[in-house]
Amino acid sequence: MIKEPKTLETERLVIRRVYSTDITLFEATSDPEVTKYEPWQPHENVTQLMEYINQVFDRYEEGHITEWTIEDAESGEPMGMINIHNVNPVHKHGELGFWLAKKYWNKGYATEACKAVLYYAFSELSFQRIHSITAANNSSCIRVLDKIGMTYEGTFRNYMYLNCTDRKTLSDVKIYSVLKDEIN
Repeated sequence: MIKEPKTLETERLVIRRVYSTDITLFEATSDPEVTKYEPWQPHENVTQLMEYINQVFDRYEEGHITEWTIEDAESGEPMGMINIHNVNPVHKHGELGFWLAKKYWNKGYATEACKAVLYYAFSELSFQRIHSITAANNSSCIRVLDKIGMTYEGTFRNYMYLNCTDRKTLSDVKIYSVLKDEIN
């Protein structure tokens, strides 16, 4: 049986386990603007998104329950995804990642979802540190990281291939973090 990640609710969002019906997010995962700063390429077909969703189900089975769909609480429509990956249970830290479909940009949804996941990770999963890595020129993501209380730690030069450079040159990325005792 698939283990269930806890459902988190905010004023406008339901942050819940991933379902196979989340293939409706294909329009977003195939959008070059949505995936511009991602290390994964835009999906060319629904099968690629379903393969990813099946990988999430496998992680649930293994007890990795830090992958959620962000859903509009009013309409029930999936808006994007959020996760904590690269988890180190010994040192109690992980990496926050998230993306939203374009029609939900600049409305505070990413900030709202990130705050809920951070609170859950610190209060119920015993994380001590969460960090996030973003393309050095991804000003929208950097604004979200600032709003959720993360601190800029530095720039990793030529760190990873991202779609913003057509995956031809390594991109610089900025790392931000927040500690458990820094969250209200």
